[in-house]
Amino acid sequence: MKVIVRGQGPVTLQPSDFVAEGGQARVYAKGDVAYKVFTDPSAMIPVGKLQELQRIAHPDVMLPDALLQDEKSGRAIGYTMRYLAGVRALGELTAPVCRQRHGLDEGAMLGLIDRLRELFLAVHAADALIVDANDMNFLVCRQFRHVYAIDTDSYQTRSYPASAITPAIRCPTTRVHGPDDAPTFSRGSDWFAFAVLAFQLFVGVHPYRGTHPTIRSLSSRMASHLSAFDPNVTLPPVALPLSELPVALHDYLRAVLQDGERGPPPAFTHVERASSRACISPPLHVISGTAHGVTLETLVTLPSPIVRVFGTHAGDAVADTTSGLFTLTGRRIGEAGKARRWVAFTPRLARPVLATEDAGRFTLRDVGGGFDIEPPGRIEALGLGGGRLVAQIGDTLVELGLREVGPTVIVTPTVLAQVLPRATRVFDGVAVQSLLGATYLALFGGKAGCRQVHVAELDGHRVLDARSEANVVVLIVAEGGLRHRVVVRVSEVDGSHDVRWTRDIDPGELELVVLDSGVALCRTGAAPIDVFAAAPGSLTLRHIADPRLGVLQLAQTAGSVLAFHGDVVYRLSSRA
Repeated sequence: MKVIVRGQGPVTLQPSDFVAEGGQARVYAKGDVAYKVFTDPSAMIPVGKLQELQRIAHPDVMLPDALLQDEKSGRAIGYTMRYLAGVRALGELTAPVCRQRHGLDEGAMLGLIDRLRELFLAVHAADALIVDANDMNFLVCRQFRHVYAIDTDSYQTRSYPASAITPAIRCPTTRVHGPDDAPTFSRGSDWFAFAVLAFQLFVGVHPYRGTHPTIRSLSSRMASHLSAFDPNVTLPPVALPLSELPVALHDYLRAVLQDGERGPPPAFTHVERASSRACISPPLHVISGTAHGVTLETLVTLPSPIVRVFGTHAGDAVADTTSGLFTLTGRRIGEAGKARRWVAFTPRLARPVLATEDAGRFTLRDVGGGFDIEPPGRIEALGLGGGRLVAQIGDTLVELGLREVGPTVIVTPTVLAQVLPRATRVFDGVAVQSLLGATYLALFGGKAGCRQVHVAELDGHRVLDARSEANVVVLIVAEGGLRHRVVVRVSEVDGSHDVRWTRDIDPGELELVVLDSGVALCRTGAAPIDVFAAAPGSLTLRHIADPRLGVLQLAQTAGSVLAFHGDVVYRLSSRA
């Protein structure tokens, strides 16, 4: 596609430049410039609105830059803007366990909330409103120090009112009037949306979720001002207790969400309790033994909270804790770290190899030998599935095979697939790729190979998280301010698949275990564990609803299901 950048000249946008598609536009990128092209030219926003948006003076508000024109007609069809690489949606940081894995403590979360506050103030100072301030319209950099505002062409400016807002952040006092029944937004409605976002970021759930004895729906609770601060509301176990909120943030959120105030917040950078404590829920006591058809056998109690457990096909496992790496015999084998980490094992002797992502830089280290391992190129993303490390290096997915050579470990790379580098996200066991709006999954959670499948049911949806083991993929997608869980089962024979949706879920860690027997266990957050056949076509679906499991996270090793919480690892078995 060739377009004209006004004042600069023609630019050819190739399929390899494609980044994403959403709403009525596609985004491409070349270098540090993004090109937003409206698929329906009539949806192009007025040039006058683009000019009014220029009054916003904040470097992290991504404003339209130069106009894009159709090569033949000269009609305005889009605009350029700054391209942000290596960013993630703010909504991906909602689940407390996700923040723990990225090493984000209480002070870091308060810093993000304060950066968000500064963006709102800058927009309001320009006599504009954000309006649809949902958590997908803000991005966070790899260092978690900047929050960027995107989709700014939907903002309300002095001459151009906004009309759309995600229901989950809509202020319940926003009035609708006029001949077109257009809602009237205000700075107050913006601050309500800010309070919802800040609560989600720090506590880990929407402020009007949880349970109430009589009023159950989100919209009804919002209309009745029955937030999590109401004494009759109970939050799920994954949420941070409200008592852990810093006082200034607690008081502001309560005033807006419960008491109906709509003013701007104070600064949150220097408030009491902005410490280096992990911003996660405190451990709860879990009783081992048999109950509700579920047996929990205590395997080991470690010196500190567990972040994740990595198993081997030989039956061994390593727990990554806040004080270091430990075997399930309690032996410490590696140092602690705050960055995101994975542990893989060499196939012959099961020597652990630690992979670390720190501010977008990936390193590999032989844990036992204590030396770094040279990767085959610059790693841009990394995932672990079926015990296999797979990296995105440029436009390729590469399996990082681990080979023992005497006392050392080396990487033997194998190219698995070609991908569009800007339109691909690598998760554990699966890479999700958007090919001009069509969603393709590259599964590497099996013991070998990489199967690529077009899942048309996911076309046009934004994937927040995904995980795959064997031929099962579980994804979290965003839609209209809600989160949905999608389970995709792919046939080993012909690549056909089926899809099951669970709509409007609470945020939480995405968990998946697939045993060699063909049985899969899946859960998100504190919901019951789904048990089903990994092969597509089976209608069998059971649920394990033992209340003890609400706070446990799942892992696996050599056909066994492991569970962990706090500093304890259990073996889980069930008659379900």
